[in-house]
Amino acid sequence: MKIKKIFIAGFVLAFSFYAAAGTFTFTAAGGEKVSFSIPDELDSLVSDYQEQIQNAITENGVTQAQLNSAKTEIEGAVKTAAENSGFAETYDALKNGLDSFTRDLLNSVSASQVSQNQWAQAWIGSIVPGINFGLGLDTGVATLSLKSIKKTAGEIGLDAINEISVNVLPLPTLNFDLRVGGFILPFDAGFTFVTLDTSKIGALDSALSGFGLKYFAIGGDFRYALIKDQPYDFKLSLNGGFYYSKIGISYEDEESDMINSADIGFNAMTFSTGAQVSAKLANFFVPYGGLRLILSRGNFNWAVSPNWAGFLDASSGDINNAVVYFLPKTLEGGVKGKWIFRPQIYLGYALDLSFFDITTNLGYTFVSNVFNGNISFRFALN
Repeated sequence: MKIKKIFIAGFVLAFSFYAAAGTFTFTAAGGEKVSFSIPDELDSLVSDYQEQIQNAITENGVTQAQLNSAKTEIEGAVKTAAENSGFAETYDALKNGLDSFTRDLLNSVSASQVSQNQWAQAWIGSIVPGINFGLGLDTGVATLSLKSIKKTAGEIGLDAINEISVNVLPLPTLNFDLRVGGFILPFDAGFTFVTLDTSKIGALDSALSGFGLKYFAIGGDFRYALIKDQPYDFKLSLNGGFYYSKIGISYEDEESDMINSADIGFNAMTFSTGAQVSAKLANFFVPYGGLRLILSRGNFNWAVSPNWAGFLDASSGDINNAVVYFLPKTLEGGVKGKWIFRPQIYLGYALDLSFFDITTNLGYTFVSNVFNGNISFRFALN
């Protein structure tokens, strides 16, 4: 009985091969083949977890006799599930919605990444002579579209998400940055770093109400001055940068009819290049602006713990057995993203007050339609 339950618990996790529509065959520990009849409604779930199930069968030493003894119960449960649930539509909605959300997240993260560590002067000067450098704190937001995730939430019953009144959410950023002037040649280099875990911040954790966020980012850029030492300290520089971000989002809702919990993992790489101009007026006011070309790619993984009774919309004895014994505790998926190219324009100004610098920045990224804004507070010698 114990081995039978172990097998049944891993049943929807993998198959040895898919024989035909409505039929699957897997291999017992002794090498014997056992075929099962599966309704077309559950084909997408079956095929997605093909490899994992066969591994579970092999690792647990499930025999042909044990597979045959489980056959009636399994076929009855999945037949009832298919007849009662409309499962394929719900499952596909979940996968497609989360895959779409990764593109929305990449749009916002990449736009935000390149705007961090933004300095007004197109070149801050050399480290020797003059000792030009600065360090400080940068904070801001980038717009994050919620349309795809809200559509998905409505289709699978995640009311807490679907009831959010806005379609665009400000994605906050906070990081430390450092910039140092070049040596001999007219260049400078900047670095940025941030790590955040909302579960360790009590007030923020409570405010997020079921959501958790872990965030790590690191990056840097290099700027080379083509024009400098002009009236009003006018400067023009070319720049290039690289940034890496890793984001983890968790969600729990014990009262949901569909989803008990969800975890989303996302990482993004972004390259940028562009040009910036700046001037200095009244010896303290520094307006600036520029254009960036952004090339980014994000990889996305998700895991969802379903409330199967609600997910399958049924409560017969067969379904209850399916929930308890063999339906997977976790559904998983993800997308390995493609490289995406976008242009971004930005402008702002800084107040250069002796050893203290306040810099603002507004930007817009074309194609992805993302707005972002930042404000930085720094100790600076430049």
